[in-house]
Amino acid sequence: MTVLLAAQVPVPVPVPVPTMSTLTLVDGQRSFTLQPHAEIAVQGWNLGFPAVREVSEDRSDADGSVDSTAYHGPRAVTMTMTMLGANRLRLLDELRSFCGPAARPYLTITSDLWDQPRRVRLRADQQSSALNVGMGTSRPVQAGWVAPDGVLEAVALSEVTVGPSGLATTGLTYPVTYPVTYPASTSGGPVTVVNAGTAPVCPVVRMYGPATGPVLSVDGQGSLSFPSLTIPAGDYVEVDFRERTVLVNSLPTVSRYGLLDFAAATWWQLQPGSNVVRYAPAAYSGGAAAVVTWRAAWL
Repeated sequence: MTVLLAAQVPVPVPVPVPTMSTLTLVDGQRSFTLQPHAEIAVQGWNLGFPAVREVSEDRSDADGSVDSTAYHGPRAVTMTMTMLGANRLRLLDELRSFCGPAARPYLTITSDLWDQPRRVRLRADQQSSALNVGMGTSRPVQAGWVAPDGVLEAVALSEVTVGPSGLATTGLTYPVTYPVTYPASTSGGPVTVVNAGTAPVCPVVRMYGPATGPVLSVDGQGSLSFPSLTIPAGDYVEVDFRERTVLVNSLPTVSRYGLLDFAAATWWQLQPGSNVVRYAPAAYSGGAAAVVTWRAAWL
């Protein structure tokens, strides 16, 4: 009896698709493009992963541990490249001009695999540049940075305006040289804010008046309430959820942090995906609104 064996069909191996990316160091008005660059060949770059800030202790009366880890630390960013040509030492000097201990430049990255440019804030760590004999007109460079924030963030700032929730007041009249009347505002209601990244982010919110007793909240997370705060028309109070500051017109010398209801305060974040944000003053009039700004973030 003849047994016929089915021919083995080779499994096709996916062919890697080359990706295009740009790498640029940005510090204020200064920038230095590393890729693409006619005299710099970037062989590799690694964005690492943020270190986990472990908070754990062994259970005293049972197996296992009590683990309340919730936050991450910085990440390491490394790059290997070769400076080429007669300008190689000048290019090395330019790279190192972004690496002073007090400097905090951004590495801005674009990739055809991402839907928008991203950036990561850096603090210089170590660099090496060997004086190799026989290397001709090339100069190998290894550079390392620490990214203190631990995340990549969108270059573009996102912004949304949240109208006041609740019943409108009857309007306010201020006796100035020419009487200025602020008509009653309509109820704006909550707004869905989308964090397009993969990591929670802390927004900055500007609460505009005229309003009294404002509350900022996100459904399912909590709220910040300022029961005795009054915001006049034309002014705003800026709440920075990362720095935990509450400043009138962004002035560092005029704080309203002490008016926060600390007993019920939750410094919420914009979680990845949709977040329902509310601005609910106890009383408000025309012009009252909250402007929420943030940058999406990725681990």
